Amino acid sequence: MLIWLISILVLIPKGVFSAEGIGLDPSWGIGLNLIKNIDLIWGEDVVFTYGPLGYLITQLPVFQNKIFIVLFFSLRIGIASYVLLYIFKGLPSKIGAFLIFPLLLLTGDFFFWSDSITTFYLFSFCIFHHYKHSSKIFLPIAGVFALVSFFAKANTGLICGGTFLFYLGYLTVLKRLRFLSFILSVIGYVVATYFLGLAINVNLLDYIINSLHIINGYNEAMAIPISSLFHPMLAVLFMFLILVAVILGWVKERANVYSILFFLFMAFSLFLLFKQSFVRADDHISVFFYAFPYYLLFGYLFCNHDFSKKILWTFFPFVVLFSIHALSLDPGSTIERLIGSRVFKSGSAIEASGKDLRLLPAHILKRIGKQGVDVVGSEISIVHYNNLNYNPRPVFQSYSAYN
Repeated sequence: MLIWLISILVLIPKGVFSAEGIGLDPSWGIGLNLIKNIDLIWGEDVVFTYGPLGYLITQLPVFQNKIFIVLFFSLRIGIASYVLLYIFKGLPSKIGAFLIFPLLLLTGDFFFWSDSITTFYLFSFCIFHHYKHSSKIFLPIAGVFALVSFFAKANTGLICGGTFLFYLGYLTVLKRLRFLSFILSVIGYVVATYFLGLAINVNLLDYIINSLHIINGYNEAMAIPISSLFHPMLAVLFMFLILVAVILGWVKERANVYSILFFLFMAFSLFLLFKQSFVRADDHISVFFYAFPYYLLFGYLFCNHDFSKKILWTFFPFVVLFSIHALSLDPGSTIERLIGSRVFKSGSAIEASGKDLRLLPAHILKRIGKQGVDVVGSEISIVHYNNLNYNPRPVFQSYSAYN
């Protein structure tokens, strides 16, 4: 319990809201929030990799209701804290807790990220925890994660929503959920999705179709180059293949719907980790290193096959060694996350605020007036800091691709 409390104190984010800024990521976050004040229909007039509830992930309160950010933040932090406690209780020995403790301090903030990968992990934990322990509270929480993630980031939301409905059907087959309850649950989820879509101005069909187009184009436009990370990446991928092989053996021996559900979790995990890390020519590769050991722990905790559990625990130390390689990518950020403040600052850093850097000359602002404007490129913060009338193109931030 003491180790868990120390882990929580170190890992819990030191703030709820993110600050405005300039640059690629802060700008699309601002863009998401700006669109709330425009009479545009999501999926029909505008579409992006994130959806209209993306601000719950970015935690940027500009033009948004802070209460919703606080509520979703509290839900994530509460479930993530319980996940850590569950991990400590489920380890084979107290020695295992002391072995994992350093790993948690270095990479455990994965559980508390406001990110689609973490959202999927917490959603999956709720599903499997409910199955293993019949804990009623975790099923509606899984539904909330699925609903919110659908409108926050479509790729994760479609997976969570489909898995949630599949799981409800599985519970009905097992007679752990009455057929009438199953029907009412499905209707309730669909109705909640429909009315929430109406409330936040979403054309559901177009939102799904065009989001899939964006996801596909995004993957085609971005790639990570061969670099010094190549061999560590292969090593971690090899470890993931070991995990998949174990799960396949387990499915073959105990072929049932739960096996299929577990295999789907592993397959979706591989897809989301690949999309988040391997298609990005930037520091997103660290996500793969941070997340993978915890997916391995997930397999150990919820896999019902003793032989597979033994294999997973045996390979866990090797996966940790490779995953800690991520710390060498940006050691300053690791320390900053632990203590909640900046430690290393570039000597060439510009101290002026983002607003000061993006203010346009008075004669340009006068010429623009109240006309609708767009920003070709990525620096949408210009619109916000100059109080311009935002009228974006359908995909409101541009990327370039190269071979």
